[in-house]
Amino acid sequence: MVPIISTDETKEDQQVTSDQQDTFESFLQNNIDSIEVPELNEITETKVEKRSQVEILSEFFENVLNNDFENFETMVSSSISEHAPFLQFAKNVHVSLCKTSGFDMLLPGISAEEISSISYISTLYYKIQIRNYIYNSIDIPSVGIPVLKYDGTKCASSLNFEFASDLLLLVFYLKLARDRLQQKDQDPYTNKTYLYFSSRIVCDPLIFRQF
Repeated sequence: MVPIISTDETKEDQQVTSDQQDTFESFLQNNIDSIEVPELNEITETKVEKRSQVEILSEFFENVLNNDFENFETMVSSSISEHAPFLQFAKNVHVSLCKTSGFDMLLPGISAEEISSISYISTLYYKIQIRNYIYNSIDIPSVGIPVLKYDGTKCASSLNFEFASDLLLLVFYLKLARDRLQQKDQDPYTNKTYLYFSSRIVCDPLIFRQF
C-alpha cells in the first residue's frame, strides 16, 4: 500500500519554513552592520599589505631632478644642443650632484685622453645620424645604438653605482615610452625617439662603466 502524506502537515511545514526565512531576513536587515567575519578582515589586511610601497631614496632624483622627470628631459635637451653634448651633460650633473668641478666622482679613473675620445666619438655619431635623418630621410636609431664606455682602473664607489642605476632607469623608461608612442605617432620628436637617442649619447659613458 502506498503511504498517504497528509496535505495539512505539508502546509504546516511550509509555513514553518516561511516563518524561519522571514525571521532570518529580519535579523540580517537589523544586524548586518554589526556582523563581523574574521576571515574577511584577514583578506582586507592582506590586500592592504600588498598595496604598500617601498620608497627608495636617490640623491640624483631628489637633489638634481627634484623628483621631476621633465627636468631630466630638459637636461638632456639642453646638453645635446651644445658643441660637446656628453661633456656638457657630465659637467652639469657633476656640479649639481657632487658640488665640484671635474669628473673624478662620476667617472672614476677616466683619463683626459678617454674623455676627449668619448666626447669626439659621441658627438660625431650624433651629428652623422641627425644629418642622415634630415638629408637622407634615414630614421633616427632607437635600436642598435653602440654603447660608449671606458676602461677605468679606479674602483667605483657606492655613489657611482647609485647614479649609474638611476640614469639606467631613466633611459630605460624613455625607451619604453618611445616604443609605446611610436605606435600612434611616427614623428621622432613627439614620440620620444629623438630624446631617447640623445639620452644615449650623453648618458652611456656614465652608465655602462659601472656594470
